[in-house]
This record gives sequence, C-alpha cells and structure tokens, in this order.
Amino acid sequence: MRERRAQKSGFTFIEVMIASVILMITVLGIANYRYNSTVNIMRGHAQNGATKVAVTLCNGWAGVDGTTAGALSFDPLSAYTDLFSRLDTASSGPLPPTDYTILNDTNYEIVLNGKSYFATMSYYDESDDTRTLNVAIAWDAQSVLTNTYATANKEYRLTMITER
Repeated sequence: MRERRAQKSGFTFIEVMIASVILMITVLGIANYRYNSTVNIMRGHAQNGATKVAVTLCNGWAGVDGTTAGALSFDPLSAYTDLFSRLDTASSGPLPPTDYTILNDTNYEIVLNGKSYFATMSYYDESDDTRTLNVAIAWDAQSVLTNTYATANKEYRLTMITER
C-alpha cells in the first residue's frame, strides 16, 4: 500500500516572490501617477495665476482714461499697490510683439500666491481710433520661486483692442 504524504497548506517561496513583484510594480505605478498629478496641478495653478495677472493688468490699463496721455501714463505700481503680494520693476521681461512699444519702458515682477511672474505691457496704435494693448507674462514652470526672468520657461500673452 502506498503511503500518503500530508499536504502542507501555504505558499511556496516562488509564489510569494511573484506576488511581491506584482505588488511592487503596482505601488510604483500609483506613486508615479500621484507625483505627475501633483506636478500638473501645480503647473495649472501657475498658469491660472499668469492668466489672472494678465487679465488684471490689461483690464486696468484698458479702463484708464481713453486719451493718449491717460492710457500711456498708466502705472501698475500705483494702480495695484495692495492686489499682489509684491509688484515691482524688473530688469527684464518678455519681449513685446514686433512694432509694439513697451509701456513706460518698464518690465514688472509680480508675486502672486508665492509665484514670481514677469510682465511686459506694450501697445500698438493701429489707427486714429484704435489701440492694441498687449500684456506678456512669463514664469518658471519648474520652480516655485524664481527671482529672475532668465529662468522663465513659460509665457502667456493677452491682447486687447481698445478705442483711443
């Protein structure tokens, strides 16, 4: 007669190793997904901030007295003293479109929600009746705080046509 061996319950070492590898791959995939989601959310917040800055500057500028003297003497430094965390002149900023004139020959650094944005406001007189206003905003999408325009790698432009 044959002897029966008692069956042992449990998993073999190979089965445990395969399950561990599958679990590790799954966890790494989830961690990568969470990291990329967080980075994309931060980039979205930065772009949203750039849009807010551009719209605020452009609307404020367009709302100034429609005369040439009024529109061309618009000064964001005095108009938005309490709106941003910091608003100051900058040594450089985004280039204006071809044939546009930089307002007051000045670039601006604006800090909103801890992020530095660099702005250039420019205009072009298309006719005796209309003026095109352009606000270019640049920022560094990789870093939280950037203190120079040289590291900016993203740009947003807003153009508005107004009556003169």
